[in-house]
Amino acid sequence: MGQAEPVREAMAHLRALFELGPGAQANRTSTHPSTGETKTCEHCGAPGEWVSYREGSGVWELTCRCAEEKAAEEDRQARAVQEARWQAEKLERLFEQSNLGPRFLACTFDAWRDRPGAAGAFRSARQYAESFEARQEDGRGLILFGDAGNGKSHLAAAIVNELVGRGVPCVFQTVPALLRRVRATFSRDSDASEEEILSALVEAPLLVLDDAGAEKHTEWGESTLYYLVDERYRHQLPVVVTSNLNLSGLEAAIGFRAVDRLIETCEMVEITATSYRQELARKRPRTYAEGPRA
Repeated sequence: MGQAEPVREAMAHLRALFELGPGAQANRTSTHPSTGETKTCEHCGAPGEWVSYREGSGVWELTCRCAEEKAAEEDRQARAVQEARWQAEKLERLFEQSNLGPRFLACTFDAWRDRPGAAGAFRSARQYAESFEARQEDGRGLILFGDAGNGKSHLAAAIVNELVGRGVPCVFQTVPALLRRVRATFSRDSDASEEEILSALVEAPLLVLDDAGAEKHTEWGESTLYYLVDERYRHQLPVVVTSNLNLSGLEAAIGFRAVDRLIETCEMVEITATSYRQELARKRPRTYAEGPRA
């Protein structure tokens, strides 16, 4: 029979596709319809396929499922990069991207100075940044709490700096500043609507709520924070929180419902180190004003 049988099988396949009409999948055959040639994929070693994407064109290309899967994955990754770029541009417009400011832009893991009572928090924060792709899948967050000045905001900023460097859009906001930003949309002169600000905070791959509990408690503030936490909870989007308050204090400050969702989805890490700012102040040379001479 030689090459006749494979050709007849290919032609039968073509006729079947033709009868299906527009929308049928590309024509495929393991042997070239004209030459009967067979080949294996140079990448995976599986039998290759001759494919014609235009019925009746007579143009056949050698391909493999692995090549098509690779092309589909590359296309998915390219679309994900583009979506991240669009999201970063939106966040940049609304919040100046991470909104870290000069001081916290310098807060990296490499710049961290380890001290007693802070080593565990450093390991947790660094591991969180390194495994963030998994955190995007499971929505797990991080709560860093302890006394003022012991490095909570530094570690939260280090997470953001690490992720932004890897192309992950993030929003870093102190809670008082975040509430002021939302409240500013009530003005006629606002450059953004409340809905636009809230949707950006809900959709950001990572939202850092710095210094939670420092804001003056109001029913509106508690309701706004609950909305953000709840929406991110529902969509399995991670939140990192820093606070000077313990759990009961945080509940009193931002509300039981918000904290209830946070403790379900976040690792809680207490930092017991002393205030680094006060340590620096003690190391600075003291100067005394010269008093009046007798």
